[in-house]
Amino acid sequence: MTLPKLDLTSTSTATTYRFKADVRCGWACCTVNDATSELSITSDWGNWAHRWNIQHLGSPSLTAFLSEGSFDYLADKLTTREEREIFDADATLEACREQLREARREWKNGGETTWSLRNMRLRNEGRWWEVDDDALDKEAANRLWDEDLPRLCRDAESRSHGAGDAFVEGFFRLSGGKRVTEEPWNLIRHRPSGAYHILKDAILPALAAACAAEHERRTAPRVRECTCLGSCKGASALAPGWQCALAKKTA
Repeated sequence: MTLPKLDLTSTSTATTYRFKADVRCGWACCTVNDATSELSITSDWGNWAHRWNIQHLGSPSLTAFLSEGSFDYLADKLTTREEREIFDADATLEACREQLREARREWKNGGETTWSLRNMRLRNEGRWWEVDDDALDKEAANRLWDEDLPRLCRDAESRSHGAGDAFVEGFFRLSGGKRVTEEPWNLIRHRPSGAYHILKDAILPALAAACAAEHERRTAPRVRECTCLGSCKGASALAPGWQCALAKKTA
């Protein structure tokens, strides 16, 4: 592997906003670089970063852009989907049970269901499973409801990575691969992760308030102290955006 050669092209300074939460060891440092439109956040709950195209910000600076809010947009830019969402065992279990109720009613009425696919063979881990016609009798449905599905959802949620894949794989294994749904991934439910919730609803609002104050400070009219004794009265000789302090007091 040939390593690329990196040449220094420029340097720039940035502003770091430091925050401390009202909980033990809760902190966040947000670094805003207006020259490169980079935002970097390190915190007690996670680390995130993103770089915007300066030409596409629609604001005079990244500081001004961040002060406008849009916390959902900012949080989505800073995180991946895996960071934003985690497997929700309770909601997934409820979705499974709801489909099981519907499938059980269909089976009792003599109809085909997505949980009892008659006259089909399903491929699972390289082997073929025959699907039984009685896959949704009362005993099997109760076992799914009380034991198999809760255990499956708990096991999937315990995975630090790949919870969705674990759920789908486990679903096809239930009772030897006999009781299945055609698309078990559609039963998966997610909830916002704790870190994403803190980023979107705590860190970014605090940063927006700090950036708004900084943007206001930068754009406020600058006052020039002079010794004119008021004779200039804010004369045009002063630089644009500057005022004569004495003239302002006597106005």
